[in-house]
Amino acid sequence: EAARDPARCAVAIWGWQVLEYVSAESGSPTTVEYPVGLAIASWVVHVALGTGDRLHYAAHLTFASMKLPKLRHALVRPLAVVNLLCLPVLAAEAVLCAALDAPLMAVFSLPLFLFSYPRPARGPAADQPVAHGVEGKIYEILAQSLMPVLAPMWRTGAISTRPGTMLLCASHEKLTTIVHVIASGAGWVAAEVRGLELMDPTSCHHLEAGIIQSTFQEHFNPAPPRDGKRDIEAGDDVGRESTVSAPKVGMFVLQPKAAMPGVSTYEASGVSLRGLIDNRATLKMIHTFFFHGLLYLLSQTKRVNPAWTGCPVEERDFLTAAHAFPVGWARHLGVQPPATALARQSPSPDADALFERVTALPHSSFPGDMRPEQESPRQPLPSHELDVLDNLMDEIVQSNIATVPSRCDTDVSPRGAVPPPMRVDQTVAAPQGDAAALPADPSICSDGPNATIATKLYAMFNVAMVLGHAPEGAGPAHVFRLFSGEFLEGSQDDSVKWLREHPALCDLVIKAFRYGVKLGLDLAVLGEESCTLSPKELEQEFQELEQDWWIGGEDCWNDAIDRKIPSILSLQRVTSSEYRLTKFSFREDLVNVGTLRNAAVMSAWASISLELNFFANDDEERYSIQAHPSLLRNLMVQVKEYPIFVSKPLVCHFE
Repeated sequence: EAARDPARCAVAIWGWQVLEYVSAESGSPTTVEYPVGLAIASWVVHVALGTGDRLHYAAHLTFASMKLPKLRHALVRPLAVVNLLCLPVLAAEAVLCAALDAPLMAVFSLPLFLFSYPRPARGPAADQPVAHGVEGKIYEILAQSLMPVLAPMWRTGAISTRPGTMLLCASHEKLTTIVHVIASGAGWVAAEVRGLELMDPTSCHHLEAGIIQSTFQEHFNPAPPRDGKRDIEAGDDVGRESTVSAPKVGMFVLQPKAAMPGVSTYEASGVSLRGLIDNRATLKMIHTFFFHGLLYLLSQTKRVNPAWTGCPVEERDFLTAAHAFPVGWARHLGVQPPATALARQSPSPDADALFERVTALPHSSFPGDMRPEQESPRQPLPSHELDVLDNLMDEIVQSNIATVPSRCDTDVSPRGAVPPPMRVDQTVAAPQGDAAALPADPSICSDGPNATIATKLYAMFNVAMVLGHAPEGAGPAHVFRLFSGEFLEGSQDDSVKWLREHPALCDLVIKAFRYGVKLGLDLAVLGEESCTLSPKELEQEFQELEQDWWIGGEDCWNDAIDRKIPSILSLQRVTSSEYRLTKFSFREDLVNVGTLRNAAVMSAWASISLELNFFANDDEERYSIQAHPSLLRNLMVQVKEYPIFVSKPLVCHFE
């Protein structure tokens, strides 16, 4: 008893000593042994304190129900008058409840107080552990680090170790945890940890969670007084404002204690992609990074299956995909681009010479001209220089017209309008430089199959599947199909069937596209373009994605959380036109710890049991579970009836 509550034990000892002294002075000393007398005194102190807690709760509930308009039921005033007239009866009920450790139940959360049946103070409240979905996994990781953080507070007596003690812990913005002490002894505590819903809370939950954050904020970081004229009314709807003169009731059930560091788990955040993923520039960056991701992952593959080069892609699709081939990125990775890509993307060998002739004109003022430092007004070109410039521009156009892809050959016209494609066995006029030594076949690389495989895969997804149009024109639906792997379901296309037969390559393709989505959205949010990343920076981005990120669907979240991957990202489809990005980040955070008044919590739990078991009132909008600004009634009901997570009994040892 001294270890659990030294102050209460000291009061009991002092009370028994006073009783012994009074008995001795009166001439009739007590014959009760000291240990027995100490136990009796301790029980009397316990009953007295419990009676005070229950009467305090009854008075607060009556006061709050009368003061807050939303909680002012028609029966509140009559019941308050009855309680005042029958105050001795109410006090007797409180004494009886305290003596038997039973809650003083408020029927339907109204100020109508009845005696409830005793409940065990020791032992877990749940029959078995519960962990619902990914939220349960997050709370499971949190519980492992929460108990060691609370140990110093139990050691110093900042919080009680008495069975039945309840703590409310808030961390990582949205996580709300209830720690229920179910057993204790000298140097150890056994507790049950419960977690509340995280993803899509109700409006009442959202309101009370905001009140919890405000309570901790005001206690640990009080803001200076301000001259504001508006404030949020306690107990009102979320976001609704009222004048500062609106009735307010202070927090009752929660008593802040401390803010402790060292709690680690995942923090969830979500954002709607409306206006972002349906932007054509963003989609173009996603598909561009998809091609980069294919080359990167293939270059990191230790052993490339030679059968992967047999992807059944039409020649015209391959040639169209070769036009989008990232030549500079491939060279950075040490991959030789296909000849077709170099032939389409390389400028004419005479272009540089023609440009030099243009910039050599006396009055030339091209952007690259850094000639004079003195400022002089621009003068019109003489007529003879205009003639020379016209002739040079004609030469540039004629020399490059063969290498510029036609409009119908790229991303605008449908496949039916594309001119007859070049046969694979035809010779391509390779430009000078790195492409001069390439073979005649445009679909075969001299340095290995990586470029060929990447180009064919890009052609399969971003050319064939969109019928020759630009892939960004297919919209976000095409992005989600590739991100989630829906394209594999029920497709009878020969290339998709072939891809199903090579699961390792299929996983690589989906992984590359998910990397492309991540990088494309990052740059879109920052307002940048894909060309702003140098090859070295892009390689670092891919390396970070490989080491610290897991990107995929909801079906694999649990596995990623079990492995404690630092960052988890998922793309979700809310409606046919709305998409949402969900991210989980593993990090350490402060946890705000407060104690809950046991009398208020047990009363709410007893009232819920009465309604559900005897009155069969399970209406989701019933009065007894509406938000309460000072009793946190909605959260207390949730933690009792349908928590997201319930741990097995966790034992914490402290010296």
